Amino acid sequence: MHELYPWCQSHWQSIMTAKSIERMPHAILLYGPKGIGKYTFTDHLVNNLLCDSPGENKLACGVCSSCVLFKANTHPDHLRVSIPDEKKVISIEQTREIYHHLMLKAKKSAFKTVTILAADKMTISAANSLLKILEEPPRNTVITLISTSLFALPVTIRSRCQKFQFSIHKREAEKWLAQQLLSINSKQEDINLMYLLNLVGGAPLRALSYLEQDLLSQRIKLAHNLFSFKENINPLKTVEDYILKIWEEALYWMILFTMDMIRIKRNVSTELLINTDIEDYLREFSRKVELKPLFSLLEKIEYSLWLLTNRTQINTQLLLEKLLIDWFLLLA
Repeated sequence: MHELYPWCQSHWQSIMTAKSIERMPHAILLYGPKGIGKYTFTDHLVNNLLCDSPGENKLACGVCSSCVLFKANTHPDHLRVSIPDEKKVISIEQTREIYHHLMLKAKKSAFKTVTILAADKMTISAANSLLKILEEPPRNTVITLISTSLFALPVTIRSRCQKFQFSIHKREAEKWLAQQLLSINSKQEDINLMYLLNLVGGAPLRALSYLEQDLLSQRIKLAHNLFSFKENINPLKTVEDYILKIWEEALYWMILFTMDMIRIKRNVSTELLINTDIEDYLREFSRKVELKPLFSLLEKIEYSLWLLTNRTQINTQLLLEKLLIDWFLLLA
């Protein structure tokens, strides 16, 4: 399990104080951007609730039988709910499983716990089923919901949870990221960390994954292919070589490229551009396209990302190829 990140300490202290005075909330909603530490925080929280003897710092001891079972994902008093493989949503069958889990008496620990990953991906029927549990929760149960967006969840669910927003000041994130690169002896000293944080929406863990997975170089390769038009350009090959394996990040980059071209068309200050390393490309192609088609292109990319994220039975490659053809037809 990763460390409890420094920017999460205030939320940790609030919850631990509530636990110490026996006012532990029965439902906790953690929300914030991807790569901000919500999953790690949840693991520490649940481990603390299940641990036989947490330490003075309130972190789980890590050696008791409950901690061993939790690390092995086999603790009988904990249920982890996530989107199944090959699915895009959390179903009502899964929320019914939560009910059955909580109705059973705790076997080892003082609390019964449930973690719902990507809670904003629940179907309407699943959310309604969960609502019934939240309205009359069994004693000594803690349900933790994780979401990237607060308002992606129904208001009826939000109103029954104690909410914690996860965020971090970019200067603090930059300092932490620099320390991580130093500790792993990274040779990427020439990386502008503030630029990287702007690129990933200020999320330090996501920024670190960009460096570890070499996503920055893949982004540059995609940008060169999208903007360096040649007679033999092949949208289908672009999808296969640069997008298909990392389609979620690739579509995110295409959204940022398009948004920056819109900013340039509107004569927004250069300081507000995100993709400053390819500004020449963006300025060149923004001169060729009117503002309205750029907004239409942005809408198409965002809708494609939504479809691939939320809908099953979508032919990913076919959808991406159609999008790339639209891109090249507009900007060529």
